[in-house]
Amino acid sequence: DTAALEAAIIADRKAGMLPAGIIACVGGTSTGGTDDIATVAQVARRYGLYLHVDAAWAGSAMICPEYRHFWSGVEGADSIVFNPHKWLGAQFDCSIQFLRDPSSHVRTLAIK
Repeated sequence: DTAALEAAIIADRKAGMLPAGIIACVGGTSTGGTDDIATVAQVARRYGLYLHVDAAWAGSAMICPEYRHFWSGVEGADSIVFNPHKWLGAQFDCSIQFLRDPSSHVRTLAIK
């Protein structure tokens, strides 16, 4: 419910809190639930928030043309993760993450 998402962002900001970002889901592990990524991406852009797409469970299905509609709007994400070990027979715990700007993650994980 992106209206509720936007209302929560506004309420948090009015209360002096700064949301760190938004996580949209493509195929939640328990229910298979999927967010409307395109609409969530619009909200993220409107408020200057980082958007991560969690497709850990169902992301591997996107290799099939009949499921690609679930990716609609994914180009608006800052990062995406999916786990080939869940559907593609890869070794446990194989995860893949795509980053729009990997330099921010490299800086965060750097040892100085």
